[in-house]
Formats: sequence, C-alpha cells, structure tokens
Amino acid sequence: MLITACGAGDDVDPSEAAQTPIGRAITDDLLSTSPALTESEATCVSGRIVAGIGEAELESMGVSGESIARLGEATLSGDQIEAIVEAWSACIDIRAQAARSLSVEIGDDAAACLSDGIDLDLAKELLAASLGGTFDLSDSAVARVAVIAAGCGILIG
Repeated sequence: MLITACGAGDDVDPSEAAQTPIGRAITDDLLSTSPALTESEATCVSGRIVAGIGEAELESMGVSGESIARLGEATLSGDQIEAIVEAWSACIDIRAQAARSLSVEIGDDAAACLSDGIDLDLAKELLAASLGGTFDLSDSAVARVAVIAAGCGILIG
C-alpha cells in the first residue's frame, strides 16, 4: 500500500523515498536513536514517512538531508501524525518494538506481558500520543494501559 497523504504526491514509492537525502537522514536518525530497529526496518519507516508526508512538506518543516532535528521540534498535524504512525505500523510490529524498548526499564517478562495486553489500535494511539502535535491520548487509552500494566504487576504512578 502506498501512503500518499499530506500532499506527498501521487503514488510515491516508499522504497524510492527512503533513498532521497531526507529519507537517508531519517533512516540514520532512526538507527542512532532506536537501536532495536534493524536497518531494513528503519529504511522502511523512513521511506513511508517521506512518501506519506512528502519531501516538500518535510522541507517546509525545516527537515533536510543534513538534519532532521527540526522534525522533533515541529508541531505535527493530525495527518502528519497519522502518516508517521502508519509508517511505523506498516514496517514493524509496534507492539513488539514497545516491549523491546521497555524491557530495559521494566524487565523482559513485564515488557512481554505489557506487549501481549496492548492491541494494535492502542499501540497506534500510544505512538501517536508520543509524537505530540495535535494528538492527545484519550482517557480511555490511559485507563486501558493502567489496567494492562496492573495485570502485569507494573505500577504506573
């Protein structure tokens, strides 16, 4: 499936988008900030982000082949957040990725339990909320996470 939201243009091929200077910069950043990602996963995510948002729109946000730092400072629109969440969920198992990320802090067993309890929709909502911008985590999602965490013996305070 090709993502073409947010003015990205018609039928932008994510594998080609990943090879643009912005796509390569995003891949490099993902590899340095998300060590659990493989190079293939990072390339897939970056290509889908570039294809989903579009190079011109990313450039207008201050993102370039030299630096994507401005992307982290940008207030993302709902469409941009959706494109990023869809990029991540199309390329990796975001539930397993969350477990890998959390295992350092809460241990492998608790992270696996938490991952098993979180469905894909909730994982997408959590990822979207972590991106900030115009997206707020719903009260029901917070409550669901608290219940799942409690069932895994994880106290959220």
